[in-house]
Amino acid sequence: IRDYKVTGVQTCALPIYFKAPYFVTYVLRQLFNKYGTDFVYSGLKVETTLNWNMQQWADQTIQKGLDRDAGIGANQGALVSLDNRTGYIRAMVGGRNFYTDQFNAVTQGKRQPGSTFKLFDYTAAFDTDNADLYTTFVDEPIAYPNNPDKIVKNDSGGYSYGRVSDRKSTRLNSSHLEIS
Repeated sequence: IRDYKVTGVQTCALPIYFKAPYFVTYVLRQLFNKYGTDFVYSGLKVETTLNWNMQQWADQTIQKGLDRDAGIGANQGALVSLDNRTGYIRAMVGGRNFYTDQFNAVTQGKRQPGSTFKLFDYTAAFDTDNADLYTTFVDEPIAYPNNPDKIVKNDSGGYSYGRVSDRKSTRLNSSHLEIS
């Protein structure tokens, strides 16, 4: 048995090794925050949405990717798999190795989503028929609606000031086009 910190101050005695540790400690954190220590330790039975087969696949995938890309500096990874119909968490890996570092990059990491979020932008635009691969936009600086002094920049920093299709924009990774 070892004490793991599951909230800022709350520790929880858990077996030294246990399945899906990032997910388990995430669930415990939610329980402690919502119900308090006494209730959690009162003999509570908890059923979760974790899919063990998906969790094993996620663990293996993160480890293989980190091993493969270690030579180019990959030292951490994270993955969360959600059921798109319900929003339930089916698998969660918060880092390379929970037993050496309990920081959960899925729930505790404060990172910009970057290009990963483009999938959602394009899906929404295509599903609502507001755009398709051939819809074009002018490749020019765009100010943030809530902060006109801040300009959306693409990866290269340059603009063609011409018309660019969504298809070409995805290939060029032109971030400013995706938000227009």
